[in-house]
Amino acid sequence: MGKCAPYPIRQGDITMKYENYISSLFTLCGLFLSLSLINGCGLIGGEVRKEVNSISEVGRNQVVIVGRVELTPDLREGEQHIEAGSVDVMGWADLHKDRAMLQVNKTPVQDESHMVMINPKLGETFHFEIAKDTPYIVGGSIMLEHRFEVVGWSMLGNQMHADKQRIMKEIRLPSMFKLDIRPEDKAIYVGTIRLHRDEFNSVTKIDIVDDYEATNKRFQVKFGQNAQLRKAIVKSI
Repeated sequence: MGKCAPYPIRQGDITMKYENYISSLFTLCGLFLSLSLINGCGLIGGEVRKEVNSISEVGRNQVVIVGRVELTPDLREGEQHIEAGSVDVMGWADLHKDRAMLQVNKTPVQDESHMVMINPKLGETFHFEIAKDTPYIVGGSIMLEHRFEVVGWSMLGNQMHADKQRIMKEIRLPSMFKLDIRPEDKAIYVGTIRLHRDEFNSVTKIDIVDDYEATNKRFQVKFGQNAQLRKAIVKSI
């Protein structure tokens, strides 16, 4: 199972209280458990699939989706400001650095009970393995800011604790997509999802770009001449 990661939460919607100082491993584990329970499907909300390097890694009920996510204009140097809090025990800040986070699902609805996600690096070709029965991209975002701001102090027992509010800014994917997955597929090319944003970081237009020929050549170099990549351009729904 992949790592847990942040996925759609509302800006400034949760105020959290936790200790400023961690004096033992027990306290560290307790902090992590508290964050997991409090955040639920927000901060730590599901499984992030890993990219594959060999077709032999792909299970019978799995398929490799190949494509790209682009943002126009590109992220500027230093535009992302992502902090996990006191301790980034899961390394999830790196899961968002220069990446998009897309949720796949069995039906065209967001399912917060168990989120399965891919996190393609912006502007680079991705190769993610997903279940064949999850043919929908039902949501997505590009994290711009995630941090905790002290809004006050309170006493818990005989210790002072900081009252912290989560601040988050992101570029949201405004559309869902359908993947054309067939039972016999091992790998499909879904195209480039190009997101155009305005000065307010709202997506104003989405282009689906077909670069199959060049991608297929690189695919065969990576996975071997016998590896088959079927063109199945994603469709907006």
